[in-house]
Amino acid sequence: MPTETQSVTGQRLLVRSDGRAVPAVVIDANSDPLPIVGGASEAHLGEVGGRIIRSAPASLPATSTTAYASGDALGAKMPLAGALRVAGGSGYLQDLTVALKTAGLTAALDAILFRADPAASTITDNAALAVAAADLDKVIGAVSLTRITSLGGGTLYEANQLARSIKLSSGQDIWLALVWRAAPTLGTAADLAAVSANIAVD
Repeated sequence: MPTETQSVTGQRLLVRSDGRAVPAVVIDANSDPLPIVGGASEAHLGEVGGRIIRSAPASLPATSTTAYASGDALGAKMPLAGALRVAGGSGYLQDLTVALKTAGLTAALDAILFRADPAASTITDNAALAVAAADLDKVIGAVSLTRITSLGGGTLYEANQLARSIKLSSGQDIWLALVWRAAPTLGTAADLAAVSANIAVD
């Protein structure tokens, strides 16, 4: 049984059998204390107003100037490194943007999100995207980049205010593959200018 003592500041403490002193918690009218059971899983006390992580691939894959077909991948798979605060963490994907150097594009574009590397799948630029059966349980979901804006010097694809929940079993990275839902032709072999995600993390 723990014994009770008092700190120099007057706080009531319980001394456990292992010699550690822990704060006592008053739980009834008799002022009977109980020790605090368990401890924090990490030394993170939270943040007022939450936290947004902006994550982007370290490098962007090559693209093609040959016409794409609907269902073709745009570039290769991309890791959004450090997208969540801790390994095996959780959060909410809020915004996803893709910028291309070709202006005036109107073709629909989707982003397929994975909770781990879809290593068994075929994700090759200008070839039909094929997610292998072994990777289906890694799929978080598909995001349609429905807001398309011509910027004169390029085209911006956006999906905003998504609030899509994400939970990883390990690691901090989200993987992403882009797939066309129409048949555009791009102007350069390095047409992907930017890919980024804003994630509200727990």
